[in-house]
Amino acid sequence: MAKKSSKHGKSWSPAEVKELKRLAKENTPTRVIGLKLDRTEGAVRSKASELDVSLKPTNQSPYGQASKAKPSAAGKPKPSKGTRSTGARPSKKTAGTRSTGPRAKKS
Repeated sequence: MAKKSSKHGKSWSPAEVKELKRLAKENTPTRVIGLKLDRTEGAVRSKASELDVSLKPTNQSPYGQASKAKPSAAGKPKPSKGTRSTGARPSKKTAGTRSTGPRAKKS
């Protein structure tokens, strides 16, 4: 059974509600919010739902840290259709070679 928090069954103070909203806005994971507020993850989700506060992650890194920008493909030339890229593998059968594996036909 999960451990009960010390605030089990107690109402939320205005300061805790304000902290919940701030942490949710900063994209803090729900579990971390619960640890910081000494509440269970379920209690955090329930209160956020009651207050209509979204806990879904936004398109940003957690804790408001700046993320590294992905390099854009704008500077790379695209290969034209019908040409092989330089990383293509040659076919396994090449002219003039003879298979020496266990299924090789004997002459």
